[in-house]
Amino acid sequence: MTTELAVQNTAPALPAMTIQEAVERRQLLVEFTRRIMQDGVDYGAVPGTDKPTLLKPGAEKLCTFFHLVPILECVEEVKDWTGAEHGGEPFFYFRYRCTLLSQSGAQVCSADGSCNSWESKYRWRKAERVCPECGATAIIKGKQQYGGGWICFAKRGGCGARFKAGDARIEQQMVGRVPNPDIFDQVNTMQKMAAKRALVAAVLLGINASEFFTQDVEDTVGFEVRQVNEETGEIQESAPGPKNGSGLKEPQPGPAPVSSEAEKLARKALIADLQAALTDAGVVGSEAVSTWLNYHFPGKSRVADLATSELAEAVKLAVDEASAPGASLEFEEEVAG
Repeated sequence: MTTELAVQNTAPALPAMTIQEAVERRQLLVEFTRRIMQDGVDYGAVPGTDKPTLLKPGAEKLCTFFHLVPILECVEEVKDWTGAEHGGEPFFYFRYRCTLLSQSGAQVCSADGSCNSWESKYRWRKAERVCPECGATAIIKGKQQYGGGWICFAKRGGCGARFKAGDARIEQQMVGRVPNPDIFDQVNTMQKMAAKRALVAAVLLGINASEFFTQDVEDTVGFEVRQVNEETGEIQESAPGPKNGSGLKEPQPGPAPVSSEAEKLARKALIADLQAALTDAGVVGSEAVSTWLNYHFPGKSRVADLATSELAEAVKLAVDEASAPGASLEFEEEVAG
């Protein structure tokens, strides 16, 4: 048995750059985002988050600007086409690793990203009743005073056909959340999503951009890059181009007013939920939304007119109408006189 003396290097770790170089590097990132990157294309502001989300085009531009070469490799995958190993349900899983190399070929950093078919956006679909006559998803339950049964509602793009209560062609249809029947069409999409997540994660790490950006928020169901008009409270589609000169949020000294900021974020999230629920209920367009609001909240025809508690109530009303279309029909008939 031998005894060996372990010699450790106790030299302190030295910085890779001077403080001045670090300041200049950070400023380059700020200026590049302000002058080159486009809101809605390279990054997007999402209601309910306090940082812009870095998108794939933006990550690619940052790689080019900082002379970084992304190397992507699939390090793990599962392809169970028949579902034999997952309870009869097909399952797909991909994990990619993105390694960033400098111009000299030195490794800067690496990060993993994964995607699988049991994520909600891939696993499920919302099924609605379809008209047997025209194929439109415009079936609603008719009011009893008008004969009950089911109606292919013309105002939602239907043909106006009526069906009796108990009609198996209508009532035996699956509705609500159902397994995605086209999951095999999305295998390539999931593979690309895993690679994209790895790329964005590596870029955030490699250029120290997590101070300014987050990631993966745009992967949630129903994501759209949107902006909220602070004066009216209305949701608007984001147009490409710099926003207020820069998409970056500079860190502010001192603590932020938590209560007002929390309410602001809550309102943004509620407005997004309300818009989605109203769309599901068939209330589309500024005039229709204004009429709907004034009907449920007399004297208030704009989203901005509602208090936060009223926004929450409006979301509940819209969700109820979307899940029970007869209620929406009743509203439309009453408004129409």
